[in-house]
This record gives sequence, structure tokens and C-alpha cells, in this order.
Amino acid sequence: MEIGWPTDVQHVAHVTFDRFHGFLGLPVEFEPEVPRRAPSASASVFGVSTESMQCSYDSRGNSVPTILLMMQRRLYEQGGLRAEGIFRINAENSQEELVRDQLNGGIVPEGIDVHCLAGLIKVSFFLLF
Repeated sequence: MEIGWPTDVQHVAHVTFDRFHGFLGLPVEFEPEVPRRAPSASASVFGVSTESMQCSYDSRGNSVPTILLMMQRRLYEQGGLRAEGIFRINAENSQEELVRDQLNGGIVPEGIDVHCLAGLIKVSFFLLF
């Protein structure tokens, strides 16, 4: 492929970037140059290696575990950043265990307590680093 002058442009493909699925509509000849997300070796989220977790790109282009991005989005949607004591107040253990099981199945449940969600985000960072 040759690169010509800026005035000699031909539209070849329309490419978009989805932070959860990466580049969409990318021409085949460019695909090997784009980093791929790691294949998921496990359906679990907690207690697995970072290499086996399914990752997506965040808004800054960083590769982040997909479940963390899903939990972040749900925390924002439910107004978690305005909640008093967020990331400090712990949820009930029984609720955390129930939600953890659902997260291991790839589901971020609706109506989850924001303190429970924030606690699970903290736990996932301890497991990742």
C-alpha cells in the first residue's frame, strides 16, 4: 500500500472503535498490526490469572479486563460516585457473594448496591496486582 499526497485521498473503509469490542470494520490487511484481546480461558472473573481474562480497551486505549469496565459503567449509571463513603463502606457479605457469583458468569446485575459494587472493584484490583 502506498501513501500519497493529502489531496489525493480515496475512502476505502469506515472504521470505528468500540471500547468493548475494539476496532470494527478494519480492513484485513491492517488486522495483524492491531493488538488482539487475550482469549478467555476461564468464565470466572475472580481467582483467575490476568493473562486468561477477557480484556477490552478503555476510552484511553488501555487494555482492561472487560468485567472491570462493565462494573465501572454500572457504578457510574447508578450514581456511585456521588454516594457517601464510596470505596470505604463495605456491603453485606451475603450480597457480595451473590453478586460475585453473577459476575463470574459475566453478568453485572441490575440494582446492585453501589457500595457492594465498589467493594468488588477494589477486590478485583487486589487480585490483579
